[in-house]
Amino acid sequence: MIEQFKRRFNSLYWHQFALTAGMVLLTMVLLGVSFYTLSYNYTVEEKRSEMRDRANLISQMSVNYLLAGDDTENTQEDALRSLAGVASRMTDVDFLICNRKGDVLLTSDAGLVGKSVRVPEEIVETTFSNENGYEGRSTVGVYEQKKFVVGVPMTDGDGSTLGLVLAVMNSAELMQM
Repeated sequence: MIEQFKRRFNSLYWHQFALTAGMVLLTMVLLGVSFYTLSYNYTVEEKRSEMRDRANLISQMSVNYLLAGDDTENTQEDALRSLAGVASRMTDVDFLICNRKGDVLLTSDAGLVGKSVRVPEEIVETTFSNENGYEGRSTVGVYEQKKFVVGVPMTDGDGSTLGLVLAVMNSAELMQM
């Protein structure tokens, strides 16, 4: 029986058929992997861009509050906290508003409220020196697990830097596909 099977499928036709079928299968696998990779990279880049845009928005709005007079400090802080909280709930991103040294002045992350937090010097320097700010995975010195962080500088109309805003998101949410 095995001999009959070998004779029947030992012809040139079956060899060519197996080769062609293998090449088609390999091509389909490569196309599938390429499509998945392209889709994944597009999704991650889209989320990064969204985080950067939100951080820039919070940065621009924070400048107005930081430049206002000191007589309404509590009102400004409450309004800024409310603004950061709304942005955080809309995007599932937590915001850290920091001074030039990296001390967190305000955060929308409930786990950090009331704590004295300082952003690592590396993140602060990269945010101020790089044209696109900071982008990467970090614990920001306070989180147990690394999170995806986008940092943008806060600058006033004259171009002087007042501080920075960090948008922080759980890496697992960014990498879901």
